[in-house]
Amino acid sequence: GGEAPDARADIARKYTLPVFTCSAVEYQKLQRLRLDDGTAQVFQDVEDTGLPALSRFIHSNILRLVHAHVLRQLKGVDALLTTVKSVITQGPSETPDADLGCRIKEAIDGCLAHSKEFLAKLISNM
Repeated sequence: GGEAPDARADIARKYTLPVFTCSAVEYQKLQRLRLDDGTAQVFQDVEDTGLPALSRFIHSNILRLVHAHVLRQLKGVDALLTTVKSVITQGPSETPDADLGCRIKEAIDGCLAHSKEFLAKLISNM
């Protein structure tokens, strides 16, 4: 097509996947998961089998997707909280609903605080 060379290079970088040459049999032998087939013949180190690098690549990409998904969900929760706060602050303060609105706000704030702590711990352990 008529794409500029820089645009084609950006697309190529975005959609280029690394190639992993792996030996599952050698990996299993080195990890002592395959005991009935002799010892490893090609590699001396588990890392050289390629499977740990493949596993890290898959894991990091899954984490990136999960992170993006969680951020989208948090933005939705934040939008809901903003709407609830808006309704509460714009409503009449002397009605029974004002007390309900305050309880709803406290519940949402507590839930969000707990969620943020949970996610921070989860991400720091990855």
